[in-house]
Amino acid sequence: MKETKHCSPRSPVDRLLNQLDNDRELAGREVTVARAPGRLDVMGGIADYTGSRVCQWPLHEAAAAAVARRDDGAIVATSAGYEEAVCISVSSLDETDPATVRDAVEERQRWARYPIGCAWWLLRQCGHRGGWTLRLVSDVPAGAGVSSSAAIEVATMHALCGLEGVEIEPMALAAACQYVENHVVGAPCGVMDQATSVAACEGRLLELLCQPDEQGLPAQMFGHVPVPSGYRFVGIDSGVTHEVSGDPYTDTRTAAFMGARILSALQVPGAEAGWLARVDAAAFEGQFRARLPVAMAGGEFIEAYGDTGDTVTRVDPAKHYSVRVATDHHVREMSRVTRFRDLLCEAAADASIAHESLCEAGRLMLQSHESYGCCAHLGHPMTDALVERVIDAGPEGGLFGARITGGGCGGTVAILMRDDADTFDRVRRIQRDYERESGRRTQLFDRSGPGALAWGLHRMEVQS
Repeated sequence: MKETKHCSPRSPVDRLLNQLDNDRELAGREVTVARAPGRLDVMGGIADYTGSRVCQWPLHEAAAAAVARRDDGAIVATSAGYEEAVCISVSSLDETDPATVRDAVEERQRWARYPIGCAWWLLRQCGHRGGWTLRLVSDVPAGAGVSSSAAIEVATMHALCGLEGVEIEPMALAAACQYVENHVVGAPCGVMDQATSVAACEGRLLELLCQPDEQGLPAQMFGHVPVPSGYRFVGIDSGVTHEVSGDPYTDTRTAAFMGARILSALQVPGAEAGWLARVDAAAFEGQFRARLPVAMAGGEFIEAYGDTGDTVTRVDPAKHYSVRVATDHHVREMSRVTRFRDLLCEAAADASIAHESLCEAGRLMLQSHESYGCCAHLGHPMTDALVERVIDAGPEGGLFGARITGGGCGGTVAILMRDDADTFDRVRRIQRDYERESGRRTQLFDRSGPGALAWGLHRMEVQS
């Protein structure tokens, strides 16, 4: 297992290693350390769970996890920023029921459901029942829509698998972390966040097709989309807290799967199993869109169609769902992302058309942003305000496009920009002006970092 270099004196890894130097509880024990980044969702977003292509940028901000074996049958988790450790008995966890983890961790300590959920998952894969100590440090801001939860899950799971000698393929590792988030934490996310945190490479845009491969794993890694020389992506956190497990995210996911179920009943090719990304956009617009209800009561849907087939959401009989526009977003997003990918490839291959191609790519980002609000109902006025500032600057100001990211409802705005000092100054002015006018604190994500596998594992023995 390769040794790793540390990032900076204040990086999560170095902060964690400094803690371990004074950790008497782990003295004399073998410790495995892993690092996993957050991500900037450049294109694709919530359409990952209906099978879309997505393009994701790994961030410099990351989570670090240190894990060690215990002999007392307990799983003990600590995290920088939380004074209280969380301790769960291995014997109290049902190996087949993830709800036992969720119920064992109090709501006020819900951060611990992520690492302890990973430990619970590993209990089913290895024979060690003595438990583990889990130490966490992260500088991926929670609620910013840059996948702080996936970073924690991937760092913890990668470290645990390394400690226990469990060999696992990259997408299987991501799928295990997604399972924890879906079924232990209760957040109905797709797999793109975890896959990016596992497999992305620093400074490169990871392309995923979020449909099962031949082995049944939930997504396919298509490698990296070239970013044309002289251009790059950054993100500005709006300061509006985003949460994947909230009602708007769950409701739009449910509505999308309702739309897929209705299209499947109409025998629309590609709609089976909820894969709206497989539905031909032109055929959808011309033949099938008008046959979807604008809105539909949950009880009416259940009576007509049963369930949606989604494994992590359920139709609420008492709610009304915006079925047509939710379906619109998911069918159209696949086309937008595919064209966006093609434009970046064209621009990277031929510098003479780069500006023109990236202008169109930026327009696709803006279309995706608009669809988040009017179709997916996951927009927010404050992210709209940031995007409007980017539009005002325009390509002549080095800013080609922007969009709300991840689960929406706040969080971070991704920006496609020219990579030069004047454009960076313009982005920083946008950030400062927004802070002054909104009264919110923001963060600029302007650096990339390696995924968990590229960073590797660090093994050590804590000194007595």
